[in-house]
Amino acid sequence: MKYFTAFLFALPLFFHTQAMRAQVIEVHHQGLVDSNSASNARNKITEQAVDEISKRYIVDLIGKKKFDKNSLEIESKIIKNYLKYIPILKISGISKNQKGEVEAEVFMKLSIDNLKEMLLRAGLLYEVKGYPIVLPLVTITDRVNSKSYSWWKGSNDLELRFVKEWGMNLNQQLKTVFREKNFFVLQPIKWDMGLWVPHVFQTESPRAEDLTYISQYFLAPIIVKGEYKISRIANYENRFLISVRLEALQSDNLRVIGEVIRNYETDTGFFQVVVNEKILSVNENIVKDLASQVVDAWQKGTFGSSLVQMTLNGPLNYRQLEKFKELIQQNVREIRGLRERFIRAGNFTFEVDSSLPASELALAIGRKQFPSYKVEVDEVKANKLALRVNIL
Repeated sequence: MKYFTAFLFALPLFFHTQAMRAQVIEVHHQGLVDSNSASNARNKITEQAVDEISKRYIVDLIGKKKFDKNSLEIESKIIKNYLKYIPILKISGISKNQKGEVEAEVFMKLSIDNLKEMLLRAGLLYEVKGYPIVLPLVTITDRVNSKSYSWWKGSNDLELRFVKEWGMNLNQQLKTVFREKNFFVLQPIKWDMGLWVPHVFQTESPRAEDLTYISQYFLAPIIVKGEYKISRIANYENRFLISVRLEALQSDNLRVIGEVIRNYETDTGFFQVVVNEKILSVNENIVKDLASQVVDAWQKGTFGSSLVQMTLNGPLNYRQLEKFKELIQQNVREIRGLRERFIRAGNFTFEVDSSLPASELALAIGRKQFPSYKVEVDEVKANKLALRVNIL
């Protein structure tokens, strides 16, 4: 393929600089091809190495099933543009064996972060195709007049007109802001979606399993859940407090990927007027704050992952711990992020973004080899994992 030939010449500094900022791993590959021409053999070995190594790490990131389903798209959108995630590739030791085949050693540096970003932009990093769908599940509570509106309860009471309009404005702001980020927000109030929700789920505070069911029913991988609570400020007859709490959740495991908590005081005046003015003036900034957090989780590759507390027990010094952290992130592709939470001699606790729950992550770690380290699974709980790590 012609696009592989370009790699044999000088690489653009841009790609090198960008990749060095990302997580870069070193890969060694043994090339073996049939060819009578030295230049042709070099091209074939380059092509073979890029193809095999790229596919190996892409499968680690998205899984074999998804890779097979999208193999043609991966070839055209990702592997064809391998310069963006393989900044360095060198071939050495070219020789012919007794069968007349050409052998060579291939060394490359591969940026996992850049590869993930390319998969993300191609819509291949997650199961969601097209624009990811966001489902608002926000209650508007008017404590001053003892009224509350939740669209999934299917109420059309005319006395709820104002609280319903405030909910509609929030939904519209969600639609406008998230659309700029390539997310699609459902409009449940405008579309009377409450009529589609089974009666058993029409409760003021849906349980966790209810939230998961409703989101799956509407094919939404993201939920915006929360409440606008309006109450009178003590010692003020015509002044009010608007308390806002919104959470963006992954619908499959209800992990929080964004949160906004705000309190606003209205001006003094007639209830509907001053509350309406304040809500309309603050909604855009509230939604922009929440959207930025959701987009950040999406772009970092942590979306769709579980949060696992991983504890390492063992006599590791600082240098040995840092090396092991590097090894486990390189070798266990199911780990998308690792953050220190508690460090003391012989006991190290991390917060891990994982594409697998703790039990399956333990199995994935158990299948890997970590040079110079002996790693054993000590304990596995619902969202916790403990490892025993010793130096060989």
